[in-house]
Amino acid sequence: MEGLDWKILISVAALLWGIVNSFWSRYILTQSVTKKEIEKVDEKAIKINQELTTLKATVEQLPSKDFVHRIEKNQVAMEGEMNVLNEKLGPIGVSVMRIEDFLITEARK
Repeated sequence: MEGLDWKILISVAALLWGIVNSFWSRYILTQSVTKKEIEKVDEKAIKINQELTTLKATVEQLPSKDFVHRIEKNQVAMEGEMNVLNEKLGPIGVSVMRIEDFLITEARK
């Protein structure tokens, strides 16, 4: 009987050793995959950080809201001044055309 107990004990120990070895192998495999995933995440984080730095530099160069508003105000003012100039130049253009016609007529004589 004692021999049978040793066989059972050795079988149970071998079974436990196999289970522990299986879990240990799974743990090591999981850790190596996790390291690879962490490296990928680190690479992505570095890339995102570079893109964010570029974006930040670009945004810093953009005009502010107040500056754009001043440009729009100045543009409206310039359009008004151009309209006034067009109105003033209209009669002057007509006068120039009459003078030109007069000079052409006088040159023909």
